[in-house]
Amino acid sequence: MAEKRQPFPKKILTSKPMDWRWVEYEYCQYMTQKVGIKSARQYRKWVRQYKPAGFPDKPERTYSSCWVSWNDFLGGDNTYLADHPMAVRKEDLMPYWEAVNMIQPLQFQTVEEYKEAFDAGQIPKGIPRYPHLRYTTFYNNGGYKNWLGKDIKHRVEASKNIEPLLVLYQSGQQPNVLSVLIHAKGLTNLMAELRENPKHVVKIFHWYPDFAEHVFAMLDHLGIKQDEQTWLFNNVNEVLFELSSVLEVFNP
Repeated sequence: MAEKRQPFPKKILTSKPMDWRWVEYEYCQYMTQKVGIKSARQYRKWVRQYKPAGFPDKPERTYSSCWVSWNDFLGGDNTYLADHPMAVRKEDLMPYWEAVNMIQPLQFQTVEEYKEAFDAGQIPKGIPRYPHLRYTTFYNNGGYKNWLGKDIKHRVEASKNIEPLLVLYQSGQQPNVLSVLIHAKGLTNLMAELRENPKHVVKIFHWYPDFAEHVFAMLDHLGIKQDEQTWLFNNVNEVLFELSSVLEVFNP
């Protein structure tokens, strides 16, 4: 019987540890920086698309014994979401224009001033330290000049981009007595107000000022006006149906 042949000579099979297929950490680090990779996402996309021989998809695992951080590996100063103790989770990230409208009135003169305020815990929750990394439209909307409100045109643009909401809420103990609140400072600000002054919210709608006359005439027709923003209704479901035919329901 013929002797079973090994795929490689024994000296090759035993000469290297099992991770012999990866290039050395220092070489991987050097070539990655030479290519110009600036983030973990760019690195992984580069490896998957170009498949450079010996470069692992997850270097933080492959080189765990000598791994420090992505910043050290890439030679950059990015702050990664999982690395910062005050990082904002994706589900808690404030909508872009709402964040802009909160940052501009603080009148930071430089990006460094903004970062220092963030590190000191002076920035509202939900706003990231590195907005240019978290908002895909950041530079399309004027970058840091717009973020800080350096020009009057930026402040005007920011205020125009906050979408107003109509909040229908229950007044007092009677479920058929409802009040209307027109809120034009953004969802985050609205939620903060509701935490401070709890209300039994029945429904929230996108608000369009051009529809104001028609909407309030509808409320007057369906209910008995109690004051400037409150009505007593006979059928709340009918009110919700009619409002939904005019305004789009807001689903945060």
